[in-house]
Amino acid sequence: MAMELRQFEDLQAAVDEAWLARVLQEMVSIRSENPFDDPPTPGYREQEMAEYLAGQLADLRVRTEWREVRPGRPNLFGYLPGKEGHFTLALAGHTDTARTTGYPDAYNVRLEDGKIYGRGACDMKAALAAYLAVAKVLQESQTALRGNLLLCFNVDEEYQ
Repeated sequence: MAMELRQFEDLQAAVDEAWLARVLQEMVSIRSENPFDDPPTPGYREQEMAEYLAGQLADLRVRTEWREVRPGRPNLFGYLPGKEGHFTLALAGHTDTARTTGYPDAYNVRLEDGKIYGRGACDMKAALAAYLAVAKVLQESQTALRGNLLLCFNVDEEYQ
């Protein structure tokens, strides 16, 4: 039987909004600009973002797999197995952001009126933080999933 509405509402209520806001602010402060045709270097690659996400997943006891697409540009996968395992739900998003040329304050993360501002806050680090929050609430509640949950953190949405 599918997850009951009440169970879903309980899980939703269990989301730690302060934790989620902190994680999003930390993620926004990480430079993960797409290198485009330039060689990947710190700040112009997804490496540091993937390392941060891998650390968060490890803290949540989520099995991870790392696949380097190019040097400094890894895809990261988090996996929560279901008890029946016959289907998989994938939550996928990209870890790169557009360049910040002409935006000197892009990484000065601000919280104003309940909103978080900074490069990548809504495209798409907020979704990535939400994926972590899903894993956190499922792990903390010890919810037994029927199917598998796959968290996909992918490189290079901005260019290729």
